[in-house]
Amino acid sequence: MNPLFFVNNKNFMNDLVSVFKDFLMYLKKRSQSIIIFAAFGGLLGFSWAYFAKPMYTARTTFVFKDDNNSNLLAGLSGIGSLLGMGLSGTGASSMDRIVELSGSNLIVGKALLTSIQMQSRKDLLINHYLRLKEKKESHNWVTDSLLNQASFNSLATYETLNRSQRRALNEVIKELRGKDRTPQGTISVIYDKKSTIIELMIKDNNEEFALNLNKILYNELVLFYTNQATNILKIRVSMLQGKADSILTLLNATQSATAQNADQGLGLVLQTDRVRQKRLSIRENMLVVMYGETVKNLEQLNFLLTTTTPTFSIIDQSFSPIIPQRKSLLLYTTVCGIIFSLASLIINYVRFWRNRVLYA
Repeated sequence: MNPLFFVNNKNFMNDLVSVFKDFLMYLKKRSQSIIIFAAFGGLLGFSWAYFAKPMYTARTTFVFKDDNNSNLLAGLSGIGSLLGMGLSGTGASSMDRIVELSGSNLIVGKALLTSIQMQSRKDLLINHYLRLKEKKESHNWVTDSLLNQASFNSLATYETLNRSQRRALNEVIKELRGKDRTPQGTISVIYDKKSTIIELMIKDNNEEFALNLNKILYNELVLFYTNQATNILKIRVSMLQGKADSILTLLNATQSATAQNADQGLGLVLQTDRVRQKRLSIRENMLVVMYGETVKNLEQLNFLLTTTTPTFSIIDQSFSPIIPQRKSLLLYTTVCGIIFSLASLIINYVRFWRNRVLYA
């Protein structure tokens, strides 16, 4: 090993210690400015937290359960196979659909296009939002040729929006959901897989808006999911009703043909008349059995339609007044003070080396 290694290494350590001592002396001279800088940062953080608008969180906690009538369907004279329906338990897939639907454009859009009484004024919820956030005066809306033309009247529906209205609605939905639907957005949904409890939360600095959006969004979710769950049954009921009407029409025609054939004989019964009468009788009996079975299945299917609905049970729901959530004065003062202190140290470190290089 080179014997100069220890000598050079020792000299390097001595130089490093010397530089460190010089830097500490430099910081000691600049300690007053560092303290002032840190105090300014702490004051800035305190002011930010103090004057920040409080946040209100409206919550609806609920559980969801699908009615499982597969056993009933299996015993309804083959009507279960006609429906083409299988098991529909309460697995994770159903819960995942609920979570996705809660933040979907369709559900949120329909909720925003609901007319409500808010701030002593009845209007669409989206119009209330635009006024509260002063969106139409913002730079993005003024400079956008579609957004600045968008206006919503009481007759506006999700299906009949024009291009400018659709653009404005999508912009509002995007803001409410936040980036990638994170819990930091205005709308957030939390699902506990162990307890199967779903929590729908709306966070906003306006209490009335948060409460109204939370309530309407939950109602739209329940309405949409219930309609989707019973939609197949409604289609089957309509199909079976049409089949029953068709069979009844054929039965009436067959009975009329049977009576007409008997009247034409006038007491003189030929062999050809016997064959025709027998065929009409067989057809009539078949139609009677078919009509009776169809009517029975139709009644059972109507019963299923009125009883097979998913169950949404509210566990807890927020009401006014909501306790506001304010930013922590201590936390923001401390964090901003530390950040400004570190920034001051970095600035002084750069100045120290600059002076050392210039006056070396």
